[in-house]
Amino acid sequence: SLRTDQSSAFGTSIQRQLYPGAQLSWILSDEKFIPKASWLNTLKFRTAYGTAGTQPGTTDALRFFQAGTSTAETGDNPAVIFSALGNTQLKPEVTREREVGMEIALFDNRLTFDGGVYEKSSFDALISRIVAPSVGASVTRFENIGEVRNRGWEALIRARLIDRPNFGWDVTFNGSRNVNQLIDLGGTPSQIGATTRQVEGFPLDGYWQRRITGFADANSDGIITSTEITVADSAEFIGPSIPINEFAFMNGFDLLKGRLRISAMFDYKGGHTLNNGTDRIRCESRNNCRGAVDPTASLREQAAAVAVREHPSRTQAGFMESADFVRFRELSVLYRMNSSWANKLVRANSVDIVLSARNLRLWSDYSGIDPESNYFGGARGTVSDFQTAPPPSYFTLRFNLGY
Repeated sequence: SLRTDQSSAFGTSIQRQLYPGAQLSWILSDEKFIPKASWLNTLKFRTAYGTAGTQPGTTDALRFFQAGTSTAETGDNPAVIFSALGNTQLKPEVTREREVGMEIALFDNRLTFDGGVYEKSSFDALISRIVAPSVGASVTRFENIGEVRNRGWEALIRARLIDRPNFGWDVTFNGSRNVNQLIDLGGTPSQIGATTRQVEGFPLDGYWQRRITGFADANSDGIITSTEITVADSAEFIGPSIPINEFAFMNGFDLLKGRLRISAMFDYKGGHTLNNGTDRIRCESRNNCRGAVDPTASLREQAAAVAVREHPSRTQAGFMESADFVRFRELSVLYRMNSSWANKLVRANSVDIVLSARNLRLWSDYSGIDPESNYFGGARGTVSDFQTAPPPSYFTLRFNLGY
């Protein structure tokens, strides 16, 4: 770690420390290492290495049964079948991470930057493995069979653009990019689900389907039929189900000598795909989606509906689409009451009144209700927008009292 300190006396210090988590750092401070500069307040370089474990779920090792019926020559008989096989051999998933980063502060700390790149590898990864029906249950169970790698970067930039007694303006930008890849499945076959798969060399829980390779209104009647579309012979990788890029931009304004602060935050997530399961089920079995019943629907909508309803592939690829979005995530107003008024009203040293609103506006080309909808609540390997309510917009009023 290299840093300058304008106020420190001339001198050299070298410190080496090793502590739990296996992080090693050096601190060097001297004019002959870094010349002093009036505009440079801090310059730090860092590196880190760490190992951590992730425990399996609380019930992943347990075996569960459910009542059923067994049909034999003598008729139907009561039976007990597996509803979950469990795995008593499960052990923690081990993660090793390496990181290199830097911090910079400029112009009397009015502009700061903190960023880094990393590589994280998980061994004995907990993968949901499909079990052969011959064991007596059509279920999956977690096993320590995988190696997963994540590579990416993170960055945070803060700037104090205006700093006056009666008005201040600051902005904050943070962003990250993470590329996920399943490296090894321990010699087991690819794990194939209805819409997602675990395949070596591809992102974990990626979407796979037989892609619609073409469609055309051959007879010019404005209606697509199963003979007017073409579908790939085998399943192809459609896209990752987890966002690759995430960014947030925040604006803050200070008024009335710092007693009033107004701030707003916008979010972006992108680089991923979402299965519009709500529209898919309406087209496939409920016969009430636009692509299936409205002759004015676009040819693309019609092709997606025909592919899932009538084509032998029954492919859902037409409903897997980009889920990039920008959301007006939060608007908040904070008022800090004068200390004398706070003491008179509630005998407190300080009173803050905060009014905030979340999820105010969405911008996205995603055709479903909301690109953040997930029927399975974020459970790994099961991602779908299936008749799910979007994140709600809500408003809160909070009083913070200090004594």
